[in-house]
Amino acid sequence: MADSLDGDIYQQSVLDPEVFVRYNDPLLQSCIWRAASPSELDYSSDEILSGQFVDILFRLLEHHNNEKGEASIDLLIGISIEKIKVSRKSIRRINKKVRELASTNGHLAPLSTKFEILSE
Repeated sequence: MADSLDGDIYQQSVLDPEVFVRYNDPLLQSCIWRAASPSELDYSSDEILSGQFVDILFRLLEHHNNEKGEASIDLLIGISIEKIKVSRKSIRRINKKVRELASTNGHLAPLSTKFEILSE
């Protein structure tokens, strides 16, 4: 199974964060993270991949209130339930961004609380 995405103790296979840019339909973006195995979304051990994922998330969050960024809140939920894993540094960045957004958008307040806990 040389073409398998299954990882083992010697090699971890993760989805390229750019998949969330290539497939830019919000429904597809949500389906990708929901269908993937947790190991395929574990960017926590690679600071570069983790940063790339968060940069993409932030671009989507800029449009969270319109069609272009519809999946941004869903991706935040994926991180908050720890199916999508990013580095501690990235969690702190997300926490800061979500707090900023929650000050003007009340529906983000519950996620803001969750990211404060995760960033500790």
